[in-house]
Amino acid sequence: MDEEQRRNAEWLVLNALRELIMLAAKGDSSKGTYDNALELGRELYPELLGPNTSLLRRERESDTVKEYRQLAHVRSLEQRQPVDPLALVQADIAERRDLLQLAKTKKDRAKVDQIKRRVDLLVEAERTLNPTAHTENQLIFRDVHAVKRNVDPRAHLRRNLRFRPPENSWRLYEPDFDFLDEFFGRFLTPNSLLSEP
Repeated sequence: MDEEQRRNAEWLVLNALRELIMLAAKGDSSKGTYDNALELGRELYPELLGPNTSLLRRERESDTVKEYRQLAHVRSLEQRQPVDPLALVQADIAERRDLLQLAKTKKDRAKVDQIKRRVDLLVEAERTLNPTAHTENQLIFRDVHAVKRNVDPRAHLRRNLRFRPPENSWRLYEPDFDFLDEFFGRFLTPNSLLSEP
């Protein structure tokens, strides 16, 4: 497949995914964005819309990300082994943060605003090159808890409570217990309104 055919295929899949998101969100245009469609495409079809393979994704990247991808490519040619652009970005972030820390400890009053600005750009490039992975359970819990319900959030604290979920509700057969402990732990702090007296 040549570059033009690949770009057309990506565009077709991207628009289909965007329309799918719009249907699932019941027409909410704030959720049916191209960025959300690219993220869904990254999960569903990484060979076409993955971060290292997608032409459309690369065209939407910042100049900083493009620069570090090019640096990694040239260094790969030089060293004859793959060089990760993320490692290059992280090394530059660490170097600049060390310089900022040095200026702060020496109480040098020289301006360092350009260095700070560059660190901010590099951190954003790091986020782009290293997207956060989510488990399926985390995504389900995020979506389920975003819905407004008429259920008492303290219901799980009562003993011998018989609760029947409504029909057509989500059921989770393999819960992520670490996530559940962390999630419910936020509500069971000593000063929480949900704590038992």
